[in-house]
Amino acid sequence: LAVQKLAGLKRGRPAEGLDPRALGRIFDTDKDKSGIAIADDGISRLVYRITRVNLPAPGPEAEQLDATLARNLQEDLLTQYVVRVQADLGVRVNEAALRQVTGDSGN
Repeated sequence: LAVQKLAGLKRGRPAEGLDPRALGRIFDTDKDKSGIAIADDGISRLVYRITRVNLPAPGPEAEQLDATLARNLQEDLLTQYVVRVQADLGVRVNEAALRQVTGDSGN
């Protein structure tokens, strides 16, 4: 039984001796948890424990992505609300007035 310590594994990048599915299972495992995966030979088993997780610092586009996600979520929720109100109450919503109230330019 060989005991190895692997460091520097990166999501989506091949690692020597690790099947891509095993690597995926490793990255799905929480810190301080253990797991079992099939080795790249298809016969052996890997028993592993996650001892450290390094999260990369957000890049410069993170703020823009956060803003875009928030805007899209707001638009989706508003659309769901309007559809539900129209269906439940049998009313029509004046889309021009709604855009004016919400500040949506209609794009």
